[in-house]
Amino acid sequence: TFVNEENGLTYSEARYYTALNNLTIDNGTVNIADMDRGIIVENANFADATFNGGVLNVGTLALTGGVNTFNNDVFGIDDTSSLTIASGASMNIDANLLNIDSITLDGNMLATLRSGDDAQITATTFDGGGTLTLAVRGADTYHVFGGSVFDTENISVESSVYDWNWDNEGKDLIATLKSVEDIAEENGLTQETATTVANLASSESSQLNDLAIIIQDKLASGDESAKQQVEQVSAAIHPETESVVQSVN
Repeated sequence: TFVNEENGLTYSEARYYTALNNLTIDNGTVNIADMDRGIIVENANFADATFNGGVLNVGTLALTGGVNTFNNDVFGIDDTSSLTIASGASMNIDANLLNIDSITLDGNMLATLRSGDDAQITATTFDGGGTLTLAVRGADTYHVFGGSVFDTENISVESSVYDWNWDNEGKDLIATLKSVEDIAEENGLTQETATTVANLASSESSQLNDLAIIIQDKLASGDESAKQQVEQVSAAIHPETESVVQSVN
């Protein structure tokens, strides 16, 4: 048994290195050094917070405002754990895992779909009137929901180069690469650039996949200058060089 005597918390199996009763962050960044066990927080209140590193294990997590970015997995500590995203607050989990008993989404949540191996969002209950945005960044079958399914009317799927549809009673999202013609027409690109985008998206090279994601992020922004940058990269691209990645990063 692991005991944090200062805060009076006890948890079995010595899972956690740092345990806190309460943690409040207003416009701050936390780097969790313990990549194996992460930290545990009984009650967390965040606004404009950024987390990096190991797992954040929480009892109650309230996101009260601003943009809250989690570059790490977020897990609930037991079957009473909860996440609340207030109206006006945002949660960005990127491609990381969120596993917590209940989620109330009245603000916004962004999840990036890159790997279909694990359910990205697992909750016994998932409700609220907010918006869940799924950014598709690869062709795959994504196990989006491991438990309760969020109302699909409140789900926005953002994809500049993939077609998609729901499967498995709305738990899985199947994404397939659009045709070059559709990529060109829907993104306002030349045929040559659309061909480059499609080839990068279907590459088995991890470096080229990273480049493909950068390009898709730029196309998803809808910014005209970003689109022009993609066109310029396509005109100059040489897939064997790292300079291509740096020129659009």
